[in-house]
Amino acid sequence: MAGDQAADGPDPLARYRAMRDFDATPEPSGEGPPPDPGNRFVVQRHRATRLHYDVRLELDGVLVSWAVPKGPTLDPSVRRLAVHVEDHPLDYYDFEGVIPGGEYGGGDVIVWDWGTWAPAEDKGDPRDALAGGDLHVDLHGEKLAGRFVFVRPRPKRGGRRGGPNDWLLLHKHDDHAIEGWDPEEYPRSVKSGRTNDEVAADPDAIWSSTHGPGVSDDELAALDDVDPGGVWEVAGGEIALDDPDAEVLPAAGDAATVTRRDIVRHVAVAARRILPYLGDGAVLADHLSRADLPEGMRTVNARRRADGDAPAGEIVVVDRVATLLWLAACSDDGIRHVLGDRGAGAGRTRARDRARWVVIDLDAGDDTTFADVAAVARLLGTALGHQGIDGAPVIGAGPDVQVRVPLGPGPSFDQASQWAHSTIGAVAGALGDLVEGASGGSRTGGVRIDTSATAPGASILAPFAVRHVAGGPVAVPIAWDELDDPDLGPDRWTVADLGDRLDLADPLAAALAADQQLPVLTS
Repeated sequence: MAGDQAADGPDPLARYRAMRDFDATPEPSGEGPPPDPGNRFVVQRHRATRLHYDVRLELDGVLVSWAVPKGPTLDPSVRRLAVHVEDHPLDYYDFEGVIPGGEYGGGDVIVWDWGTWAPAEDKGDPRDALAGGDLHVDLHGEKLAGRFVFVRPRPKRGGRRGGPNDWLLLHKHDDHAIEGWDPEEYPRSVKSGRTNDEVAADPDAIWSSTHGPGVSDDELAALDDVDPGGVWEVAGGEIALDDPDAEVLPAAGDAATVTRRDIVRHVAVAARRILPYLGDGAVLADHLSRADLPEGMRTVNARRRADGDAPAGEIVVVDRVATLLWLAACSDDGIRHVLGDRGAGAGRTRARDRARWVVIDLDAGDDTTFADVAAVARLLGTALGHQGIDGAPVIGAGPDVQVRVPLGPGPSFDQASQWAHSTIGAVAGALGDLVEGASGGSRTGGVRIDTSATAPGASILAPFAVRHVAGGPVAVPIAWDELDDPDLGPDRWTVADLGDRLDLADPLAAALAADQQLPVLTS
């Protein structure tokens, strides 16, 4: 649907094209074949003359767009100005880069959030709602979620309120509303993990919707040509591959054997999903088997686990794609995230005395099945929701199901463990003897629930990384309702068949960005 501008006429992109010189700007012209249609939305953080956020909804073959100076918010008490601008082509959806100075909109752009949207069912056709100036939509993004309203204010007596294209954007009071939520506290791109400053400094390191940041089609093709002992030049670094076609993982079921080259290629493609979980810490040096750190890569000291069983050592700081790919090339224990560190925020390597995750492992016992584990996980998800806590199940990370809850800074490991045990106790009490140790400990062989990974110095496989066991299963966060899928299993996706799953919204990413706090336990 065209925007407010009469110049759009029969071609909704006529105004968009008239405003740009495509010989000078890297923005898409929309002249080529458009991407497959869908119900996508994107929010781009755009530093032009003034900082603003561009909110775009896919509708009728274009991206209907608003410029929101202060950005969208989950705070239902706040109303944002949203200026309705020209429609954009569908391939603007993943545009990230620098528009040259002197061009329209000159400045740096990142993909701040993306996902899918749906019109409110009780508000009629979205085209009519847009034309009438009162559009209600449900967003399902990695940062934004819940019911948003785009509304064009009614004219005041004697004239219009504000400019002719001035709308308001607000969030309804629903389960996704968060008082005081500020988009500026979450400055990184969901596409590349980069900030506007980083994009401005290196605009050519483009992170496409298919590959990782700085990993081009040509670089991926070059990976296939690396001989044993050769070097892969990628993402501004050099990755040595001693024996790229050596079998690293044996076959399992329908999954074929996995080579080192297979693992490195997977990590290159999945880097955009893996990197946001690593930030300032990834792999204990004890896990690395063949190589010293290349020049320019950093480590910090790791603390010993409280139980004394895990060794102290070095943690590799993952602050660029080349480091991530180097880890894939030399680690035999997967890319493991140290739980005391989360996200790419500066200084978080100093916060290892605080819990940044709660991790709850669910495994089938001798007398229970994966379906039983899924039932326990579903009830655990309900218990989290009742407390206003967001998390997600992860499949393929080791146990049958692993429930992960990212936390903001604050709780100690003891507090996090106490909260986990309290929540688990309520779930076990509701399920009776389905859970091992429930009902006074009389049951064995039931679903086993373990929280030992919620501990200082513990580590878990990074989401979308490969677990180093037969078949190469991949740790994939899923939505709670996917636990009802009859085809789901503990190793549902492998390095060979992850495929289009990487293009779906990551249900754990929104919780990762929320910096949520645990509720206070009462006795």
